[in-house]
Amino acid sequence: MRRVNGDLTGWLEYTAEALHLTLERVLERIARLAAKATSGSIALTPKQERLLHLLRDKGGLAPREIWRQLKITKQGAAKILTKKSGKYSVA
Repeated sequence: MRRVNGDLTGWLEYTAEALHLTLERVLERIARLAAKATSGSIALTPKQERLLHLLRDKGGLAPREIWRQLKITKQGAAKILTKKSGKYSVA
């Protein structure tokens, strides 16, 4: 981690942007999968749905704001979307 005079702002902004881009890709992939689904449906947990709504409504959030809004830890956020046997579900 690189610090500029002890300031981590640049690193935090970089990390937040990477998370934002990743979550946007997840949202796009879910939308594509939902459009392709001919039978069955994609089941999201309430927290997954809330996260998608937050991102849609706010256009993007810093990681800390996501944790606060969803009332979860950083580790909890990492576990919201995991891939199990070809399907996305809560870990």
